[in-house]
Amino acid sequence: MLGLRGEAGTVEVVGKYRVVLPLGQGGTADVYLAVAEGPSGFTKLVVLKVLRRNLASDTEFRLMFLGEARLAARLHHPNVVQTNEVIEVDGAPVLVMEYLDGQPLSQVITRGKQGAFTLPMQLRVIADALAGLHAAHELADFDGTPLGVVHRDVSPHNLFVTLEGHAGKMYRQILRRAERDGLRFRILQNHEVDKYLPELRKISTDWLQAKDLAERQFSIGYFDDEYMRRFPCAIVEHIGEPCRVMGFANLLEAPDRGELSVDLMRYRTDDDREIDARLREWLHHRPGAEFGDCPGRPLDPRDRFR
Repeated sequence: MLGLRGEAGTVEVVGKYRVVLPLGQGGTADVYLAVAEGPSGFTKLVVLKVLRRNLASDTEFRLMFLGEARLAARLHHPNVVQTNEVIEVDGAPVLVMEYLDGQPLSQVITRGKQGAFTLPMQLRVIADALAGLHAAHELADFDGTPLGVVHRDVSPHNLFVTLEGHAGKMYRQILRRAERDGLRFRILQNHEVDKYLPELRKISTDWLQAKDLAERQFSIGYFDDEYMRRFPCAIVEHIGEPCRVMGFANLLEAPDRGELSVDLMRYRTDDDREIDARLREWLHHRPGAEFGDCPGRPLDPRDRFR
């Protein structure tokens, strides 16, 4: 790019952006990872899309590139990458775009062929992609005139899977808020539940007493050691000395592990951190069914594709 590739041993500065490394090449443009640098140590990762130098002097390609930039800058949607600005360096137009932490859908499909990329996850990606395309197709001018945008290059290589959509942001916020309050979430596999049973039973007994309830053994869902051992169990833990369980919910899985139902949920009633609400919120917003191969440790939603 402009003489240098921004790799180790080279430094390429484009305006206020320092090129870190090349990310890919297309038919008309090259894409680079860069860092925006500002006063007092301010830094922010961005992506630079640069029209190839041999095309920068071609009026038709230049107008197409800048037209794409103008339309992209008008789009504001969680499922569309944001274009921040257009600059020009050595006669070549450069799009400065939002950096996304994730993988192209083509890579996710390849790495998820063993079942990690579950049907609910696939449907979520398709729904989000369609929402972004719909926003582009409905784009109108400032006076309300439809601009007639049509995306003609939708493919797994051009769709990017990231945790930065609504669901991913909510999930991360839940984890950060819990961590600030000294809590963490885990899912125990059924073979791990046994050693936690004494603590879970005490929570269950105290919960029943606080609610002035009695165990209904004719019900499908009641606390029984053998029953609890048969299913994974979500727990909320207090991080500290000692580490202790604050609430739990045993989980019924669909055969493909792509869908969950909560059966029995109980929690310490002497804690004011709304353990039951937090547990429900976490289970509702967690990505897919990633807990299947992550027994007994805090969840990282990226683990499925490592």
